[in-house]
Amino acid sequence: MNTCSSYFIYILTTFVSLFEITMNTKFKSEVNRDVLINTITNVQESLSLIIKILMGSDSTKAITILEYTSMKILSMKSHTFLNRGEPYTENAILNWVKFYNVWNAFSKEQCKEFIFDDISMNTYNDFISFCDSLQFRQSTKCLYITILKAVMSYAFTDGTSNNRLFTSRNFRSHLSYRDNTKIYLTHIEINKIEQLNLKNKSTLDKVRDVFLIGCYTGLRVSDYSTLTIQDIETIEMNGNKYQIIRKKQKKTGNEVIIPILNNKILAILKKWGGMLPKTGLSTINDRIKTICYLAGITDTIKKYDNIGGIDKIEVTTKDRMVSSHTARRSCITNLYLDGKLDIVQIMSISGHKTEQAFFKYLCYSSEECAKRIIENLKVDCHVSYLQ
Repeated sequence: MNTCSSYFIYILTTFVSLFEITMNTKFKSEVNRDVLINTITNVQESLSLIIKILMGSDSTKAITILEYTSMKILSMKSHTFLNRGEPYTENAILNWVKFYNVWNAFSKEQCKEFIFDDISMNTYNDFISFCDSLQFRQSTKCLYITILKAVMSYAFTDGTSNNRLFTSRNFRSHLSYRDNTKIYLTHIEINKIEQLNLKNKSTLDKVRDVFLIGCYTGLRVSDYSTLTIQDIETIEMNGNKYQIIRKKQKKTGNEVIIPILNNKILAILKKWGGMLPKTGLSTINDRIKTICYLAGITDTIKKYDNIGGIDKIEVTTKDRMVSSHTARRSCITNLYLDGKLDIVQIMSISGHKTEQAFFKYLCYSSEECAKRIIENLKVDCHVSYLQ
């Protein structure tokens, strides 16, 4: 399929979406005006681009990776291209924009405007090497390869490309390397954050409360940061009433039902009028480090990573490694280590569908595991026996 055909199909799809949004605007009371404006802008930009193609270069020229990626980003922003029926998150769109910029730089270095037929294992390896030259972490490279595979998959599905290389086992998005050190906060450390004296309703106070909700529920940040009193229901069991959280996960679209294991959840929601304060992801990731430092969560940690294709060990402190995702990891790990729930029950809370995915969230170290074995088996071999 040539470039013009691809753009015509894209614009036709966008016009259909524009019509649907216009109808919603006319007949529904609640209207997302920004979506309408973004869609119109999207159409204008696409029309402008196709006119340039028709007026300029050969109209049979195949669409490039950059052009196709740009169209997808525009569609994500206008909500005409969805992820499992839901709009792409700002963070997901930002990752696509980052990939676009890196692929653009890669194309310039290679002095080539890559079309889909150009993508081979040599291209794959050259792109990995290019990322290494920029000193990217292994996790960043995996992200960009994942997006490249998605671009190729979407293009194959809609007929823009016939290249199926993205299905090859060698075209891997999960590159093998020693896992970066994963951390979690213990019950004691979470209590330190709870007890920290922060100015009421300050930014740090907001971030602290939102983060704690994640530690109590095990939800992803996209879900725990939007928790409201409306997500809490009362159920009856054996004549007694209990409260649960019923929440549709933003990432998967699946519903999770979580028994309220900590009454502090209700206290925090009540403090903020039944709805958590709005805090951006970057704000949470930045300020939670400050909060952990103030709470004295500063143990020295060896951090294993792969940067620029080279395995490295970095000595850092725990507060600098805490992020929004640490809340979910902490809840899941603590529930597992507490030993009161089995794996299936914890997975029903976390929303994981496979044990393989679930175990990736457990963050306890080999030393902690050894201590658990000694404790559970009541091993009677103290240091005094060895002296």
